[in-house]
Amino acid sequence: MKFLASLVLCLVSLGIVTICAQPAFAVLARADFNDINGASATLKAQGGGTGWTGNWGDANATGAIIVQTYGAEVTAPASTNFNVSPLMAGDPGFTGTNSIYSSTATERGISRQLAAPMTGDIWFSYAIEERSGSGIGGLFFPSQHSFLPNNKTRVQVDGSGKLTVSLGGSTMASVTNAIAFSPARNLIVGHITVGVGGDNSTVEAWSNPDVAQGAAGLAAAPHASISGQLTDGEFAAAGFSAISYAGPLGWGAANSTYMDMILISDTPTAFQDVTGRPYSPSTSADYNGNGVIDAADYVKWRKTPGSFGGDPAGYDNWRGSFGSTAGVGSISALVPEPAVSLLAICAIFAIVTATSRKRK
Repeated sequence: MKFLASLVLCLVSLGIVTICAQPAFAVLARADFNDINGASATLKAQGGGTGWTGNWGDANATGAIIVQTYGAEVTAPASTNFNVSPLMAGDPGFTGTNSIYSSTATERGISRQLAAPMTGDIWFSYAIEERSGSGIGGLFFPSQHSFLPNNKTRVQVDGSGKLTVSLGGSTMASVTNAIAFSPARNLIVGHITVGVGGDNSTVEAWSNPDVAQGAAGLAAAPHASISGQLTDGEFAAAGFSAISYAGPLGWGAANSTYMDMILISDTPTAFQDVTGRPYSPSTSADYNGNGVIDAADYVKWRKTPGSFGGDPAGYDNWRGSFGSTAGVGSISALVPEPAVSLLAICAIFAIVTATSRKRK
């Protein structure tokens, strides 16, 4: 019995066996705003979409938000090959083409509760149009329903062309010249990995990737990424249960940031849910881009498998290329299966532990 306990402890410590809460069920949340009240209407108290519970702004103070609908569609650039269609005339629930924007400089946020908390491997996307150099807009991912969560994890763009990701609001990473603006339409695709207990999470985003190319399309697009240990509770152990839209520092229709087609999913086909295209893993196992397929690439894959071909396809790709330079042959025959080698290590550890206890 002690041998088995030691073996399980070793497996857990190496990450082969993970003891953590799993989501009750996976969710695809969608809001394209073509099934709500028409142009120039306040978004607060409106519903629409799928994968949500309650209405927009249910937890916001009365009058605290002036996010409005706008009678125009914001679509992804054709170059992205984005393939999720909005509701159209004749579709059930269609009321008209709409996007959303904020109309004041200080009261520009609104949130909505998800049908269930999202955790694990999550993909999302949204279409956004910047109309001013002062515009800022994006999505925030709070643990709970909240208004304008400036200190929460977020992915946003601004009128200078910058794409920014944040963990916990205080630590940020940005890439410049990522989007077009004044005015121009852009597609933002993002990936969140919520670690066990909400810690050791990763947030990354790409601007205008060719999603039909999967990993290759993401690799060619402007990219911002951040990861680390969350210490301020921005992700609860169950992940996050709401999202928030935040608009620009500019205001009014002429200076605003229009957002449309918000999609977020933690299903097994999350990437396809939010792009309309199946995920095609990279053919290269050089996951960290240093020109050599080595142990560091395995660590990169293991931390976020969904970003590097999935599990086990990403591992199989790495194993088959281990020891080679990018694009050259492999020495995979020398690489044992991780389960075999690590089980052997754990077995030795457990035997030694049990033996030492007997001697005592």
